[in-house]
Amino acid sequence: MSINFKDKRIIIGILLGLILVLVFFVIFGADDSGEDEIVGEEVTGGEQYTPEGDRIETVPRFYLPVERTTSTPLSPSEMVAKNIAVTFVERFESRSSLNDNSHIEDAKKLASGNLLNWLETQRTSREGEYAGVTARVVTAEVEEFNQQSAKVVVYLQKQYADGKVEYGSGTVNLASAGSNWKVTAWFWQPGQ
Repeated sequence: MSINFKDKRIIIGILLGLILVLVFFVIFGADDSGEDEIVGEEVTGGEQYTPEGDRIETVPRFYLPVERTTSTPLSPSEMVAKNIAVTFVERFESRSSLNDNSHIEDAKKLASGNLLNWLETQRTSREGEYAGVTARVVTAEVEEFNQQSAKVVVYLQKQYADGKVEYGSGTVNLASAGSNWKVTAWFWQPGQ
């Protein structure tokens, strides 16, 4: 079956028409910003719509990111130490009465020394009502650093299963372990 000249013109015409419709739609039809525009009228009364579901938590002003006193960027080793500190804190402080203490096992992978023994004492039982907390590091700052050790200050938000939100800060001490870093201490300071 061959396509004659007249059929080719029809197919090309249809394709050009579709392209033109698409171009006009992109130029003139995709101007919807998602908000209704009311011109010449003032809307009064009623309640403002507040979406349910995911909400951005507001963070107290004193827990906003700390400004670095120097403009020197972090070295790769400092970034690794900082990231390990953040990961340790979020994994250890996020827990549930239903997770079989997996938060302890996660934290132990990043810890060393006496901290390993202390982590074992933090196990919880599954008895009673459900309890859980999700921890998020709001910001972290490398306070001290050398090739053998590091100290990272973290500002943390804890959201409990009952809806309570708590802010605080803590210090994570790390020690160099070959080409990696291990957490040697975690000091939590609940917010006032």
